[in-house]
This record gives sequence, C-alpha cells and structure tokens, in this order.
Amino acid sequence: MSKTATKKARHCCTEERHRLVQELRACDYCSTSYDEFQKCYVEAARVSGERSRSCATSAS
Repeated sequence: MSKTATKKARHCCTEERHRLVQELRACDYCSTSYDEFQKCYVEAARVSGERSRSCATSAS
C-alpha cells in the first residue's frame, strides 16, 4: 500500500470517527427512552461501520 493511500485512509477514518461521535451525541440528546436511545446507537454504529469499510477499501 502506498503512503498516499495510507494517508487517505487515515484521513477518511478520522473524519468518520468525528461523524460517529456527532451522531452518538445526537442520540444522547434526542432520545426520550432507553429503547429509542439503544436503537439510535445501534443504527449509528451500523452506518458508521459501513462507511468505514467503504472508506478503507476505496483508499487502498
């Protein structure tokens, strides 16, 4: 893997981490019940994982 691809992947993963943190904070503030909170966290993690995987594969 070239250094450029590594930098792109690292940058992409860093941005995805910041995006996930923002989404989880939104779950904290917007949820009115534990079930709603849990569903929000699970969905945010699932979507973030998909974006991270696509980010890692496209940057390599």
